[in-house]
Amino acid sequence: MKCFNRDLKNLTGPVASVLLVTLASLVVAASAYGIEGGPVVDVSTLMNNPSFENGLQPIAPGNQVGCPMGWTCGGSPAPGGTAYMVMPAQYMLGMDGLMGGLIVPDGMHAGQCPTLVAGSCQLYQLGLGKYAAGMTYMLNLWVGTPLTVPNCGTAPQCVSDVTPAGKVARVTFYWLGNGNGQLQATNIPVPAPGQWLLVPLRFTPAGNQVGQPINILIFASTGAGHEIINFDIAPPM
Repeated sequence: MKCFNRDLKNLTGPVASVLLVTLASLVVAASAYGIEGGPVVDVSTLMNNPSFENGLQPIAPGNQVGCPMGWTCGGSPAPGGTAYMVMPAQYMLGMDGLMGGLIVPDGMHAGQCPTLVAGSCQLYQLGLGKYAAGMTYMLNLWVGTPLTVPNCGTAPQCVSDVTPAGKVARVTFYWLGNGNGQLQATNIPVPAPGQWLLVPLRFTPAGNQVGQPINILIFASTGAGHEIINFDIAPPM
């Protein structure tokens, strides 16, 4: 590198200018893609059905809907989470925090928590590999509050309730490891009705976290009223 720098000093004119501009561009690109601070892994590339486009699993006895394909669901009422095709009734074009006339960040479907209009939800993806030393794991999680609850009709509980009793009380994302033990948790703000919010998630394992299985969990619970929240996972922009 010292020889290369010395040679650059000896260059003049257009050739030197082109080389310097190229080097500056490479430095910017390295920083943007995480190379400067270590490699970055987009966990969505390890996941099955990250953006909820692949339909639902068969409905289990006693349930009203199915868990999204590729996901493990938990919560009450069972199965806890599901997915659906988002319609303009849920998000208004051009007014939902998305660009390009979209009502869903990626594709046409979104995850839904809880299953109906009140309760709790856990959406898992398990066994996505193992955490490696020196790597940063990232996920672009979109969180949305629909204006109306899908497949609910016109009853009062089907319209988003922004009062403290009605809104989603808590949304948390977890990076998990051995035995689904918590390695890092991120509390996520709840968007206003009709809005999507991008939440960039990052996790760099350290110590005994390295070598543990890559497991992730999305958790949501409502207050005393009725409300749901939507999720989508999109590639980096």
